[in-house]
Amino acid sequence: MIEREIKLLVQSVPEARAAIIASGAFPLKCRRLQEDALFDTDDETLRRRGCALRIRNDSGRSLLTFKGPVQPGPMKTREEHETVISDGGMLVVAPNITAGPNGVTARYRLVDWVRTVRHGVKPNGNPVMIMPSEDYSRLSDEDMAALVAYLQQMRPVSGVKAWVKAERLTITYEDGIWRDGIALTVHGGRVTLRTKEEEITLAGAFVDTTDAAFIPDRAIVLGVASRTTLAITGATSYGIGIAGNTTQFGNLLGVALNSTNNGVIGPTAFYADTKVRVTANGGNFTAGKVRLIIYFLEMSTPSS
Repeated sequence: MIEREIKLLVQSVPEARAAIIASGAFPLKCRRLQEDALFDTDDETLRRRGCALRIRNDSGRSLLTFKGPVQPGPMKTREEHETVISDGGMLVVAPNITAGPNGVTARYRLVDWVRTVRHGVKPNGNPVMIMPSEDYSRLSDEDMAALVAYLQQMRPVSGVKAWVKAERLTITYEDGIWRDGIALTVHGGRVTLRTKEEEITLAGAFVDTTDAAFIPDRAIVLGVASRTTLAITGATSYGIGIAGNTTQFGNLLGVALNSTNNGVIGPTAFYADTKVRVTANGGNFTAGKVRLIIYFLEMSTPSS
């Protein structure tokens, strides 16, 4: 439906009430308390688009309402969709406020805690939804300090995952510690999917990675992908592999800039640190660069 809203300036509430009654209107419902909860994303996408998402509880009846952006015109007009929530309740998923690296309060200073708890305002100035700040605003400084101290020492929830940006690594909190792995056991067992990359400057008949453990000992390799990052001269094509099997991850690969190959192989175990080799075909390399990315699995031994 379309919501149309007109607001009129009046001098007082009695004046407004008298004008409404004089027009022939009369009250249909007595005065009552309505509880509204507004929802948005962390970056306030709805507000920035001029939209609103609200749940209103009115005398035990709950309405879910979405309001679209205001449309051009002489009055405030916007699209509105509304539906009744039959059970009169709602599910609110609280954010993670534990000490883990993905907790929303991980970087909170004391002033941020006080502002959030006492005043319901985030460090960025946005309001905290469904935050009963009026109940906490009367806490003494001592009680506030004790509350913050308790919150800061809370352990992350078991099973919570976090993305460590600096290491480009996904880790999981389990059994009291942070560990990386796609499968974990109580006694230190884990399977980890890993990747690493290196750009190689080409010259001569072949070039090995400078990382002697580009393929680590006991790794199960899934493949090596490549991209020609600087056009290759001197060779008509190239292969990627290891010493003794120089085309294991691909052969006759393109020398033109931005040529790529996804060198997928059947999972293959390596039992020693191994370099990856780029080998010239049809002549020696005189110039060019290739970026290599390896994908592999690693497994751990039991810790106890």
